[in-house]
Amino acid sequence: VEDTSLGRLSEAIMTLSDSALLTGGARLDALVPGADTTGILRNLKRTGVDPDLGPRMRPWVGYLMLGMTECEYQRLNAGKRRLDSEIVRIGEDHGIGAIGLETTEQHLQSLAATSDEHQLEMLKASLRLAPRMADVNETLVQLYLSRDLAAMAALRRALGKKLGVSDAALEAFQEAEIESRTRRMRDRATGHLQQGGVFMAVGAEHVPGKSGIIALLTEAGLKLTPIE
Repeated sequence: VEDTSLGRLSEAIMTLSDSALLTGGARLDALVPGADTTGILRNLKRTGVDPDLGPRMRPWVGYLMLGMTECEYQRLNAGKRRLDSEIVRIGEDHGIGAIGLETTEQHLQSLAATSDEHQLEMLKASLRLAPRMADVNETLVQLYLSRDLAAMAALRRALGKKLGVSDAALEAFQEAEIESRTRRMRDRATGHLQQGGVFMAVGAEHVPGKSGIIALLTEAGLKLTPIE
């Protein structure tokens, strides 16, 4: 994604208001009675979303908000860039243009397309996990640094099961958050890669496995060579 700023995220959420807001007077805090949703509302406010709309957001928005740690918000508010935007900046410094493999709206639409039932399962699990989210992120960083990318997806599944998420919900979010987006990235990148002279970067969870970008690009007729 070319622009990963909080302002851009807020703009995308509001653009997708039909997919982001509950209907019929329903409220997010009523869907998860007794749960502490203050973290969701605080993070929504940080992105610039109207605080009054917070309780009316669909579960996928809450799930998304809980995925970012306090440390990450502090970095972004201090003017630091997320990795996608940093790669764009490096390219610009060298006179090289950048093309996003997806838009922020497309990413969010993938989450919004899952059923409300599955969204609610993932949100409840995220609320229970929220106090340990920084630990989870650090674990993911260490798995990445040890080059064990497949274990990142295994960790997501193991945590989901421990937190009571059904197999159906885990599969739905694996498809929405990883696999469908990987196929989109493949489609967006293939023509550019065939022309050559392209540096392509994707999130680590989009790389391994039969549905990962390596397998998909190979199936598309491209030859990939690992560089150690």
